[in-house]
Amino acid sequence: MTDPSGSSRKNAFFKQPGENSNIAPVVFRSDPSKSSTGWDNAKYFQNLGDPRHDVGSPQRNAEQEFLLQGMVKGAMTAAARIATKHGIGIAVRPTGVLAHMGIESGNPTKAQEFKNKTSKELDLFLCDELKWEDIGVVVHYNPRVGWSSGARPNGAIQVSQSPQVTDQEWAKKRAYIQNVRLPTLKARRFDERLKFWPKTEDDWGKLRDLFRDRAREFAEEDHEYRFGHYKEHAHIEGPYIRLKVRPDVNMVGDHDLFGFTKDSSDTLILDTTFPHVQQALQESLEFQAQHGGIWNWQPREPFHLDIKKKIMGAHSPPNGDPLLHFLPTGILRAAFYVPTTESIESVWNHPSATAWKSQTFSGKGK
Repeated sequence: MTDPSGSSRKNAFFKQPGENSNIAPVVFRSDPSKSSTGWDNAKYFQNLGDPRHDVGSPQRNAEQEFLLQGMVKGAMTAAARIATKHGIGIAVRPTGVLAHMGIESGNPTKAQEFKNKTSKELDLFLCDELKWEDIGVVVHYNPRVGWSSGARPNGAIQVSQSPQVTDQEWAKKRAYIQNVRLPTLKARRFDERLKFWPKTEDDWGKLRDLFRDRAREFAEEDHEYRFGHYKEHAHIEGPYIRLKVRPDVNMVGDHDLFGFTKDSSDTLILDTTFPHVQQALQESLEFQAQHGGIWNWQPREPFHLDIKKKIMGAHSPPNGDPLLHFLPTGILRAAFYVPTTESIESVWNHPSATAWKSQTFSGKGK
């Protein structure tokens, strides 16, 4: 159900019981900004980062670069305003740069109904139908050899394959990539354009892991999208999953809420303490939150339990990606989730955790 303004909808979990219940409508359509947020709020962006380091220092520059890679500027200023207005800290997972142009162009962000991940460069090796310009959008495909999106007529029920892939299936896929996909991509000079190209066994291990993840994702979700709980919300177009209310455009990565912190402290607190803050983020055309904080999620389904476990482990020191932590004082800092204390702490509280710096120009090699 959509609202009269045509910008929000009530998703499948709106005020429904269960692990995914959502308390407010979510944005599915926004108009691109007609002015530059970075220009209008230049001082704010010049001062991003933990003030323990001076603006212009190598440390502050690296932190600022990481933050800007993790969220579009309009969403940053929206989250900062909401954090300050309500006196609450807001922690957000970084959104890949590949999604930024889509968000700023008005594409819908990944809705709560869809557990599929956004595509990355590695998906080009697993899915022949994925287009170069669509890296960063939400995809839905079976990575096994022989699958194609056109093989199933509309409305036809197909018995899902096992969510678990066999060694034989991976061996067949690896041979296909080596003998068919790599020559095809190389002929189009993708080996010169991509950061990733499988050369070592470690590289092939990364492809194998993604192959397994995509196969499980497809098996778990395909029937739900076509005939199950989400059939009124999902539209499948080739290897892409789209919103039925916006079937002409792909979804891109969302600004994924991680959790909320008490006042200006590092302590995580439950969403239920202040539902008005979550609602404000969901109503924001710039931020477009699609659900509550992942820290608060209490999944029961095995597939969902695995998703939360993977996410929670991805943002802790020493090797995790920091979160973006908006403090009500106006500070935006890079910060880690620390499970032993259930808190969000500045990356500079963990000096031995330096992997994140390699993602920045100023932090490489430092």
